Amino acid sequence: LDTRRDGFKSQAEGDTDAQKALVEKAIEKGHEHGYEEFGRKLADVLHKWLLERAKKVLEELPSEQRGTSTLVDRVAKLLHDFGDLEAAEPLCREQVESRAKALGEHHADTLEACNNLALLLHQLGKLEEAEPYSRRKLAGCRATLGDRHPDTITAIDTTSQLLSDLGKLDQAMPLKRESLAEKRRTLGDRHPDTLLSVNNLAVLLNDLGRQTGDLKLLREAEPLKREALAGCREVLGNRHPHTLASVANLADLLMQLAPADPRAIAEAEPLARESLA
Repeated sequence: LDTRRDGFKSQAEGDTDAQKALVEKAIEKGHEHGYEEFGRKLADVLHKWLLERAKKVLEELPSEQRGTSTLVDRVAKLLHDFGDLEAAEPLCREQVESRAKALGEHHADTLEACNNLALLLHQLGKLEEAEPYSRRKLAGCRATLGDRHPDTITAIDTTSQLLSDLGKLDQAMPLKRESLAEKRRTLGDRHPDTLLSVNNLAVLLNDLGRQTGDLKLLREAEPLKREALAGCREVLGNRHPHTLASVANLADLLMQLAPADPRAIAEAEPLARESLA
């Protein structure tokens, strides 16, 4: 730290007395509180300065250039980083419409803008408004990349999760099945992403079965939850949080199946104890 401090001082030799005093104050604060904290604060100040400068440049940018300019996207991301999601929203909306007009509905930049807006609206709790943009992203990926491209699978996962959060479980179901089938094919049964999709489909089947009282859906969820648990034990170990969550999920499902299969209680009890240990 002393070496860095001396280095900062030597760089200030040619500055005015006032500038030197500011440098000395900053160095002393860094020395007192730690340079990592000083670095974070400096980065925060620089980001804010960049944001203000970018806003001014953006205001002066001709409207015909905004459609393909990356500046709108960068300002929106800066606003997002600072937690000002409401201010980022109109810029994200502008990006979608201007890029669609300038580049076409299925251009990669247009699809990325749709995805960014959908994710932002999801964060803002505007799930109904997010849905059409998430669907546009997915439709564009299918049209330009095909059903099995990794970006398409990611879009499938994003859209299915949004639909689940909206309570549209029956619409999310075929997307989750499609995602799992493709991950089994390309990644294998024990890949973490595959196990996550196994769990996600099992949870959806469980939720829909609980909601509708359809025992068939609960029974379909059971082998998937067992598979997710076995995979977690093998890949992550018995005490990993994801493993314990899978233990609890299977125990809960078995308790739901107990009225139709009393033997399920005997298996559910030790699993419940394991999840709480």
